[in-house]
Amino acid sequence: MNKNERKLILLSVLLWLASLPCEVFPGYIGMEVLVLGTLFGWMVGIGYFAVYANPVYAVLLVQGWFGRGGKAVRVSLLAVMWGLALLTFTLDKIIVSEAPTYVSAAYGAGLYLWFAALAVATVASIRGWRQTDSRLPEQTVCRIRK
Repeated sequence: MNKNERKLILLSVLLWLASLPCEVFPGYIGMEVLVLGTLFGWMVGIGYFAVYANPVYAVLLVQGWFGRGGKAVRVSLLAVMWGLALLTFTLDKIIVSEAPTYVSAAYGAGLYLWFAALAVATVASIRGWRQTDSRLPEQTVCRIRK
């Protein structure tokens, strides 16, 4: 891994951290969505599964930072991460109380920062495997003795 990839990973982490105090949905900041969604998202509906893209994102970053995992593993993680993250857009209403009371889904800055963090992590991952694929193995020279 070179310095540019590490810079991209750090930028992705900073964007992700910046999304936590920002409003994601009406009445919910990123930290609330992360905690409540992780604990209870599986009980509510398919759109709430988007929060589970965060652990996949974390694994992708760790593999990218330490240079672990091959191209197939990274592609699989990216596919799962984006598949889960895009489930956000299946939400047409958000639960705002246990009554249950719903409001229509509106997206705040936190959601856009979160998607930006995922996009930067994707670019870092693609750069990582492009550079590892471009390195050719050392060629051995065979000499034939007569």
